[in-house]
Parts: sequence; C-alpha cells; structure tokens
Amino acid sequence: MEPAPCLTLQPTDPIFLVLHAFTDAIFDEWMRRFVPSNATFPDEMAPIGHNRDYNMVPFFPPITNEEIYVTSEQLGYSYAVSLDDADGGLPVFVLGSTLGGVFIGLLVLLLIFVLYLRQRKNRGFEPLIKADFTNRKYTEEAVEFTCSDMKNSYT
Repeated sequence: MEPAPCLTLQPTDPIFLVLHAFTDAIFDEWMRRFVPSNATFPDEMAPIGHNRDYNMVPFFPPITNEEIYVTSEQLGYSYAVSLDDADGGLPVFVLGSTLGGVFIGLLVLLLIFVLYLRQRKNRGFEPLIKADFTNRKYTEEAVEFTCSDMKNSYT
C-alpha cells in the first residue's frame, strides 16, 4: 500500500517548513530560558523510545535522547527572531486573559439566566400542586364541620 499523495508532498510545502522551524525556535527559546539538566528527562517509565538513554530512531549514527537536547548555538546555528520577554508582557497577558475569561464566563451565565427566565415566562408558571385556599380560619371550618356532622348523625 503506497502512502497518500498529500502525505508525500507535505515536507516540500513551504508552510510545513515555516511551521516546524518556528516550533524549533520556540523549543530553543525554552531550552535557553530554563536550561533543563539532563536529570529532568526520564530514565524510565516514558513511552517507548522516549527515555533519556534510548536511541532516537531513525538517526544514524545512533543518538540518544539525552544528546539531542542542546540549544541551537551548541549545534552551530541560531534563529533570527528573538522571543525574549524583556518588557514583562507575559504577566500582563496572563492577567488580562484571566480577567477576560472571567468576564466572558459571567456574561455567558447572565445570558443563560436571561434565557431561562424568558422560557419560564413564555411557558407560563404552573405550581406543582393546584390547591384552592380559602380565607376562612381553621376554627370556623372545624365548627361548621362538627355542627354538620352532628345534624347528620341525629337524623
């Protein structure tokens, strides 16, 4: 079974190249910012082929996962784009995103509540039990009941 034609053309697509180059640039920036030691990568219990000392497939000569996690400068190249966060925009972005999310959540809840009230109004409100209540007091009802019972019992 031969692969689909679109799968064989993907690596030659310029968008494919740009996407993967930018993903590599983001990963390189992460490596430079946090400088993870090789001890952070798992020795065992990772998916097959992803432990620190396993060889990466299909590279030849064999390279372990531990040897591949180096910055671009150590490999002899660099990226033209700098993803540094010098102006402190990340905390502002996170705060704005959080507040925006809360605001949108409250708007959604308000909309759901308004729709519920509108549906309830259109449907008409009916109580679960239809009971007719009178203004007579309990003692008046008791007196009438006992008097009528007494009349019926004598006749």
